[in-house]
Amino acid sequence: MKILVLGGYGAVGTHVVTELRRTGVTAVAAGRDPARADTTVDLADPLLTGYRAAPAGADACAFVACRTFPATKSPWAEPRDARIGRRHRSDRSLSPMSISATAVRMGGEGRDRARPRNREEQAMRTITATMNVTLDGVVQGLGRADEDTRGGFPFGGWGQRFHDEVLVREMGRDMAEPGDMLFGRRTWEDFTTVWGRADDNPYSRHMNAATKYVASTGLNDVGAWQNSILLRGDATRTVRDVKSRPGRNLSIIGSAALVRSLHGAGLIDRYTLVIHPLTLGAGTRLFEGAAPLTEFRLLGSVATTTGVIIARYARR
Repeated sequence: MKILVLGGYGAVGTHVVTELRRTGVTAVAAGRDPARADTTVDLADPLLTGYRAAPAGADACAFVACRTFPATKSPWAEPRDARIGRRHRSDRSLSPMSISATAVRMGGEGRDRARPRNREEQAMRTITATMNVTLDGVVQGLGRADEDTRGGFPFGGWGQRFHDEVLVREMGRDMAEPGDMLFGRRTWEDFTTVWGRADDNPYSRHMNAATKYVASTGLNDVGAWQNSILLRGDATRTVRDVKSRPGRNLSIIGSAALVRSLHGAGLIDRYTLVIHPLTLGAGTRLFEGAAPLTEFRLLGSVATTTGVIIARYARR
C-alpha cells in the first residue's frame, strides 16, 4: 500500500513519513511545493472538508493530512498537530491510532499498516535533550560570560551572536509542546535565578508552569522555584522511575552531566542539537570520554540565517 503524506515536507509531515517508512509502508511526501514534495498535489484543506474526495493522483489506499494549528498569536510559539484521516467506505469516520510519540489519526481504506503502540509503550514517557553545541562539541557557557566559568572557561556567552528570528521561532515551537522538564543541579540553580523570577516572556511562563524534576545528590530543597520536585540519589535510577510512570513527556535543556548519565543508561529518546558554526578549543563537551554505541535517525533539520543548524534526532 502507498500512502500520500500531504504536507509531508513540514515539521510534522517529515516525522510521519519517517515513521511510516520505518514500518515498511511506502510513504510519499506530497504537497503544493514542487521543490520539496516527492509528488505535487493540490488539495483544498482535506482536514477540514471531511475528505470528500481523494486528491488528484491518489491511487493509493490511503492518504495522510498534516497541518499546523497555531494555538496562539505569539511569534514565539507555533504548536503543531498531525492528523491522519481514515476514509471508510461508508461513513468516513475517523479511527484513532498512534504511530509514535506524536499524536496522530490514521486513515485509509483497508487495514492499518503502521503498528499501533501497545499499552506499555503508550505509558512510557519520552525524554528529549536539547543541547546547544559548537562544532567541536562544547556545551559550556552558552548564554552569558558568567554562566559557567569552571576551569577558567573564557568564552561565556558564545551563543549570543547567533540569535535570530528562526532560532527563536524553533525553540519557541518546542517550548509550546506540553510536557515536564528534567534538570541537573547546576542548570536548575542557574535557571531558577534567570528564568524562575521572570514572567514576561513565553520561555519563562512555560518553565514556571511546568513540573520540574531535579536530579541531585547534593540538594536538600528545591522550593526556590515553583513546581520543582527533587529526585534524590542516583540520577539514572530516579529518572528511570519517573520515565516509567504514565505522564507527560520530559525535556532537558542543558544539564550536560545529567544528559551523559542518562545517555549511557539508554534513557535519552531524542536529541535536538542546536549546532553553532564555531569552534572554541576549550570547555566542557557534550560527551566527555566514551559514550555507548547508539544510533539515531534524523527527524528533520532547520538552518537559521546565522548558520546555526537545528537538527532533531530520534533513537533507532
